Parts: sequence; structure tokens; C-alpha cells
Amino acid sequence: TTRAVQQHPIGQAPSTSSQQSYHSTQQLAHAASTGSASTGVPSSPSGPPLSRVPTSPSPPTGTSSAIGTEVVIHGEWKGKSSGGCVNYPTFLYNPQYIITNTSAEATQITLTLTQRPSQVLSPNSGSQRGGRFSIGMAVYNHSSGNRALLFKQKNKVVNSGKFTNKESVSCEFQLAMHGRVVVIPSTFKPGEEAPFTLSIASGTSTASFECSTPAEWTHKQFFEGDWPAARQSGSWASSPQYLLTVPPNTKVVVLLDQLLGKEGQLGEVALYLAYPNTEDLHAKIENMRAVDMVKAARNIQVCLEPGVCLKSMTYVVVPCVNQAIEGNRYLLSVFATQTVALELLE
Repeated sequence: TTRAVQQHPIGQAPSTSSQQSYHSTQQLAHAASTGSASTGVPSSPSGPPLSRVPTSPSPPTGTSSAIGTEVVIHGEWKGKSSGGCVNYPTFLYNPQYIITNTSAEATQITLTLTQRPSQVLSPNSGSQRGGRFSIGMAVYNHSSGNRALLFKQKNKVVNSGKFTNKESVSCEFQLAMHGRVVVIPSTFKPGEEAPFTLSIASGTSTASFECSTPAEWTHKQFFEGDWPAARQSGSWASSPQYLLTVPPNTKVVVLLDQLLGKEGQLGEVALYLAYPNTEDLHAKIENMRAVDMVKAARNIQVCLEPGVCLKSMTYVVVPCVNQAIEGNRYLLSVFATQTVALELLE
């Protein structure tokens, strides 16, 4: 049997951080003259992602230069915001910055990420060469102003290459007219804490772009549970099923994480979204027609993004495993722009 081990209530907005953004030209000059804001990133205990409440970095500050526009952001990887590289499901906890091109033409952007080893926060920093961590950054196309949760290869714009323990890494890309991307700086492994600066510079003096911190997902719900002891492929009834009710005009993202046991092996998992029984919404379904799915794969994290529901919808969410690995568990997470209901079907 599968049970919900941990449920966190939704409908309560987390503590909000400043959503202030700085544009190029005069506003950037004003930002430079007023100084940098403090980071305000709360400390969080280390461990598995049992409460997906991403932390927010400080709002960006910057200066304008004679040859273009430059924004300099002072941030840090600390607590849950030290999520490691994209190989880890905690990657989404890293600081994120949205760049929007407000020019009437494409703009060349140069990013430079610099760690500050003299102020390394992590107690195990001494094991790093020169007191530095291996760092890097990735840039993805981003369609909304919310914090990025999905990192699909097809949406990647550029990265800084192989992670390295150099003081600085850089990358360049062309930001399309009115384009928007999210920049995610990270260390290679989760839990590596240190302050950093991120410089965002354009190549022309006529460039105009906005840099801002993304809005948090205000409604979140989580279920942690056990995989079935055994499962025959295609047997929906033996998989845990959840009823998800979504109000109109709501954007929803569903994530499924594998929580590895002592063996440390990945099971072959899939995630399905289907319509419930019309006779009894609270009954598990034997035969389902999938509305959306992520096919079975040995991934530590899989995700679904149904898009914006224009009308009230009810779905059945099914996290599946083709062959259960002893000790492995799962974490089902739902992020939404409005209050949604998620309940385990017994």
C-alpha cells in the first residue's frame, strides 16, 4: 500500500522578497549610487528536498557604462539555495535571475560569474583547491515571470561549459528582441555555500534590458510516500493515485522526485495525468486515458506542465514505478499560481 507520509498545506504565500528590478540607463545609475541591497537569504537545514520552498536572492543592483549596460548582482549560495548543478533535483533551489530584452533589436549578452573564496561560508571549504568550489551557470528560455522549475534541454540557451574551480567563468549569447531568459548560477554539488557576484553586460550602448528576481510560486503542496512493494507494468491500480483539482486560469507544474534508499539505485519511473472516474471522483481508476505523461525512464526527477487551465479541471495524478527498488520513496510536488487541492485516493 502507498500512504501519504508528509503533506504541507498550500494557500499560504511564503514570505515575499523584493521584486524590484533595475532597467538600463538612468535607473541603473541610480542603483549604483544608492549601493547594494543585502541578500536576505534565510538559512535552511541541509538534507533531502522535503519542503520545496525555494529561497529568493537579493534584488539586482548595477551600473551603466559608456560602452553598454552592466548589471552587477551580489548573491550567495546558502542553505537550500546551494542546490548544486542540474544533475541534482535541488538545482531549482539555486538563485535565479530573469533577463528581459526591452530593446527593439537583438542584444548580445555577456555573463560573468565570480565566486569570492575569501568569504567562503561552507565549513568544508578547506577541501577545495584554493578555497574555491567548482562553479558554473546555465541560461534557459523562460516564458513567465515565475521561478523556473523545469529545465528541459530544448530550452537551454547556453552554459558556461565544464564546471571549474576557477575564480570566474563566463558565457555569451544573443538575446532576441523582447526575449526573456533565466540565469541560474550554481556550484557543482549541493550544500557548497559561498557568496558570488554575477555581472550581466550588453555589447552596445543602445541596449536596453531588465534584470529581476522571479516571482515565487505562492501555492505549493507535497506528498511523500512509499513505492509499492511490487508492481506489474501497466497495472494502474497498484500505483498511488492523487486527485488534483485546479481552479480556472491557473498555471500548474507537477514534479516527481525519487528519494533513493541505501542501495542508491534509480528505479524506472513515469508520471501520468488522467481524467478521473465520472461515477466517483474519489475512486481509484483501473483503466485510464492519459491526458499528459512522462514516459518511463531512470531519472531522479520527472515533471509535467499541463499549462494554464482556462476552466476548473479535475485530474488524477499517477506516479508510477516499473520495478520498485527497495528503500526508494517518492516526493510528489505541485506548484500553482492559485490554490489547488491534492488528495491521496485510497
